[in-house]
Amino acid sequence: MTAVLDPPAPEIHADLTRRRFVTGSLGLGAVILTGCGDGDRETAGTTPGSDAFPVTIAHKFGSTQIPRPPKRIVSVGYNDQDFTLALGQPVLGTVRSADYPYPDRPWARQAAGSAKPKEIGSLGELNLEQIAALRPDLIIGLYAGTTKAEYSKLSRIAPTVAQPDRYPDYAIPWRQQLLLTGRALGRNDRARELVEQLENRFAKARREHPELEGRSVVLASLGDGSGYAAFTGPRGNFFTDLGLKIPAPIVKRAGDEYFADFSSEQVRLLDLDVVIMFATRKEAEARPLFRRLDAVREGRVIYLPIGNADLYGALNYNSPLSLPFQIDGFVPRLAAAVDGDPATAIEPIT
Repeated sequence: MTAVLDPPAPEIHADLTRRRFVTGSLGLGAVILTGCGDGDRETAGTTPGSDAFPVTIAHKFGSTQIPRPPKRIVSVGYNDQDFTLALGQPVLGTVRSADYPYPDRPWARQAAGSAKPKEIGSLGELNLEQIAALRPDLIIGLYAGTTKAEYSKLSRIAPTVAQPDRYPDYAIPWRQQLLLTGRALGRNDRARELVEQLENRFAKARREHPELEGRSVVLASLGDGSGYAAFTGPRGNFFTDLGLKIPAPIVKRAGDEYFADFSSEQVRLLDLDVVIMFATRKEAEARPLFRRLDAVREGRVIYLPIGNADLYGALNYNSPLSLPFQIDGFVPRLAAAVDGDPATAIEPIT
C-alpha cells in the first residue's frame, strides 16, 4: 500500500518526499531574519489583531520576520494562493497542480480576476530562478511540505513562511491557515471576518440538515493491490465541521500521519453511515469485498473520482474560496446517503 498525503490529491504521494530544486546559475540576494522560534508560537513582535509591522511568524524551521506589508507574494504551498486571494491579495507565482490546474478552479475565478500568476515549478520541483525573477517580498507555504534545505534556499530570496511545526506537513486546518495568512499580509481583521463567515456557512448547513449530526463517515482511497487508505486531516475536518464523525479507530490508526493504511481483510472499517470513496463506482465495486459492504448495498457511498471534477478539486484545496463550493456540492449528497432509503439516488460526481 502506498502512503497517501492528504490535501495534495490522493494520487500525489511518495514523490513529495523526493523533493528537488531546479537551480541553475543564480545569485540569491535578499536574506531574511531567522532565529530559533517556539514551534507552538505562531506570531511575535505584534499584538494579536494588530496590523503593525514588523511581524514575526514562527514555523517549522524557526521564525521569519516580515518587515512591512508584503505586496509581491509567491506561493509555494498547495493551496496558499487561495488564502491570499480570499484576503484580497493576488500572488505572482504558484506551484503547478497536476490534479487541478490553477486557472480552471470555478470557485476562485471571481477572486482571481485577470491575474495570471507564473508557474514556479511543482510541489516536488521548485524553480529558484523563476521565483527570484518575480522579486517577491514574501514567500508563503503554510499548506506545504517544505524541507529545511528548501527553506534555506528560499529564505535567501525573500522572507519565507513555512508550514507550522504543530501540524503534520499538509495538515494545517483552514482556520489556522487563514488567520496566519492574515497576520503575514497585515489583514487580520479581514481574516477573522472570513473565518466567521465560513463558520456561519457550516452552522447553517448543520441547522438545515440535523440528520447529519453524529453520523459516521470515512474518506477512503483504493491502494496498491487490494489495500485501502482512510483519511483524517483537513479533508476529514470538512465533514466533521458539518456534524459527521470519523470513528476513533480510524483516527487512532492514522495518528500523526492523518491517513491509515489497511488491508482488504480489514475493509469492514469502511462500513459506516457514509463512505466518501476516491474512485469511480466501477473501480471500487470491482473489489468483491468492498462490494459486499452494507454501505455499498444500501447506497451510502459517495464516489469521488480522482481527476478534474470540480468537487474533487475543491475538497483538495479546502480553502476559504472552495469551502462554500464544497458545502453546496456535498451536503445534498450526504443527506441522500443518510436518509435511510437505499432507493434514494446520490447524484454522481463527474
